[in-house]
Amino acid sequence: VDNGFLGIEYLTNELNVKTELDLRAEKETNNRPIIDGVKYINISCPQYAYSGMGIFEFGNDKIENQTVAVKEIMSIFADETNYPINFHCAIGRDRTGTIAFLLGALCGMSEEDLCREYDISYFAGFDDSKPSWMHKQAFLPLVNKMKNYSGEKNSLAYNTRKYLLDIGLTQTQIDNIYNILVEKR
Repeated sequence: VDNGFLGIEYLTNELNVKTELDLRAEKETNNRPIIDGVKYINISCPQYAYSGMGIFEFGNDKIENQTVAVKEIMSIFADETNYPINFHCAIGRDRTGTIAFLLGALCGMSEEDLCREYDISYFAGFDDSKPSWMHKQAFLPLVNKMKNYSGEKNSLAYNTRKYLLDIGLTQTQIDNIYNILVEKR
């Protein structure tokens, strides 16, 4: 049994995925799209902050391209006609994790829950006393930079909204993402 095929069947037949958002660099996308018959979008996404390619890495020529990529990616999430969206990179941890972090933080997920989600992506147990090496070296710099983004003591959700506005998303796009992803009670 081809488990990859079964996964694709589930994405198309059960989840009714409409958009495949591929965050890999073009040179990594030999086998694209993964899901036939859905809208395929490829935008290379920056990785975590420690990588030298992260969304907060300044002082190099790549920062403009990185913020443009994040803006384009988040714009896709602001359009309800794209849902459900399957987004991925090569492994599903760094580039996918960056976007998952931004979406979760924007929607008000707690830092603890965001950290748990990251550690699950790395197949590591979350332990406050001993986070995984990648958690400490890759994910926490992103969290800490976003927590301090505005230079004031604001919530992670507030700072994420400010970051997204600063890179060019509109308030309407940000509100759309939130309203699409957050369940109304």
